[in-house]
Amino acid sequence: MNLPNAQTRTALEATLWDRASKLVTERWSIIESLAQALLAKPTTLQPPIEIQRNWSHGQTNLEKWTSGLEIVEFFEKMGISCHVRAVSAGIYSPDL
Repeated sequence: MNLPNAQTRTALEATLWDRASKLVTERWSIIESLAQALLAKPTTLQPPIEIQRNWSHGQTNLEKWTSGLEIVEFFEKMGISCHVRAVSAGIYSPDL
C-alpha cells in the first residue's frame, strides 16, 4: 500500500488485519479441514520446475499437493462455490 499519509496507512492496515482475523476465525473449521485433507496426502517429489525455481530454498525436494479439481470438490462439499482459473488466463484483479 503506497498511501501518502503514514497515519492513513496505519489505520488501513489495522482495519484490514481486523477483517482478515475475523474471516479466519469465522471459517477456521473449513481451513482446518482443508489442511487435514492436504496432510493426509502422500509425500511426493516436487516437479523439476519447482526444484529449478528453488521453491524450498534447497531444504527439500518433497511436497504434499492436491489438484485444483480436488480443491473445488472440497469447497463444494462445504457449500462454497469456486472454480480453478488457468494461469494462462493472466492476472486476476477482483473488484474488492
